Amino acid sequence: MKNIGILAIILLVGVAGAGRAEGQKCAAGIILGDSNGLSAKLWLPEPGKKSGKLISPAIDFAFGLNRDNTYLHLTFLSHNYNIISKGDLSGDIPLYYGIGLKYNSVKQKANTGIRFCIGIEYLFKEIPFDIFGEFVPVLNISPDVTAELSVGLGIRYLFELK
Repeated sequence: MKNIGILAIILLVGVAGAGRAEGQKCAAGIILGDSNGLSAKLWLPEPGKKSGKLISPAIDFAFGLNRDNTYLHLTFLSHNYNIISKGDLSGDIPLYYGIGLKYNSVKQKANTGIRFCIGIEYLFKEIPFDIFGEFVPVLNISPDVTAELSVGLGIRYLFELK
């Protein structure tokens, strides 16, 4: 259990430091679903673009810990702002998708898998928050090859690195 906490701290520091630049968009909050916990997102700078509104890359990180369960995932995401029309809403509604890794330990039985994430997010214009929902097929590769589906709903506070 101690090793998982150390791994989570290392990944969180890595996410916070990846591509760090002044004005870098970040978000932190909670996710509820198959695995409840903390959620963080760091939008990555796009090569050759000053502000990306068509497709923007990001790193998503989540960590959950309770009495019998430890959960951790790291996913590289792309956000597409042109698929869903926002109609009369003032905020942005990107569809996001990506691939990543997850680790889950329940009562000392651990498994590792590959996540294929698809989600939708609403970025409020008036307040610094987003809400999101995601559907995640997972291919567990260790200790056995199995498949599972995961879902999550969450809210995050948006901020910029200074």
